[in-house]
Amino acid sequence: MNCLSLNIRGIGGAEKQGWFRNIRMVHGINFIAIQESKATDVAQRELSKFWGNGEFGFESVDSDGLSDGIISMWDSKVIKVSGSLGARNFLYIRGFIKGQDKPVNVINVYAPQGVAAKKSLWNTLTSMINSNDGLWVVVGDFNAVRFKEERRNTNFLMFGLKRVFGLCLDICRTTVRLFLLLYQTTLVPDLSGSLTPGSTEMVLRKLWLMLALVFLVEVRLTWFCLTNSGCLGPELENGGMRLSRSKGKIFVG
Repeated sequence: MNCLSLNIRGIGGAEKQGWFRNIRMVHGINFIAIQESKATDVAQRELSKFWGNGEFGFESVDSDGLSDGIISMWDSKVIKVSGSLGARNFLYIRGFIKGQDKPVNVINVYAPQGVAAKKSLWNTLTSMINSNDGLWVVVGDFNAVRFKEERRNTNFLMFGLKRVFGLCLDICRTTVRLFLLLYQTTLVPDLSGSLTPGSTEMVLRKLWLMLALVFLVEVRLTWFCLTNSGCLGPELENGGMRLSRSKGKIFVG
């Protein structure tokens, strides 16, 4: 599933619609997450100007005056949606990818500016992720940056960055729990019996535990790099890895 997330700052304008539609068709996008639509009562006919040819489904959260507004669109032939939930700062879509039995959950986020409102949003999303199974994708405009230099005419708050990555850590912990569950129930179904040192079952058990530990270590190292400007090296510090307001996307599965 290919996802595209963009703060579009209003869905009006033929040039913007054509540019967006071309990107979707060229790159084979199956799921589109739009923030700041600045629109209410969005109709499928209007969104078809962004999607182009082919069937698609959509859900939206109306804007509040001339701000906010969230839209999620998906290819109906690839994704079968089973449920959705919308609020002012997020739009949650749950469904199944064609040919896959495991559900996929996509949260389209347009985070608020205030610290208290951000905290409330992250708590809500964390609870939602911990309460549902399947794969997770979290995309959107988080209104958070990694470095002070990326802020323009506003204050840099470390809290926002920590909460964004904290949400990712919660997703990672859920993934590790799935690792261990598979390890216990699929690879070694008889936990009451003893395992012979060097046996296939013992080797598989150790392998799964090593994978889970390596996964957690990589997450912790990523967090260190996010909060220490010299960690990534100059070639990446000046490249496309920065989390910014206009390009801030986090993909988690």
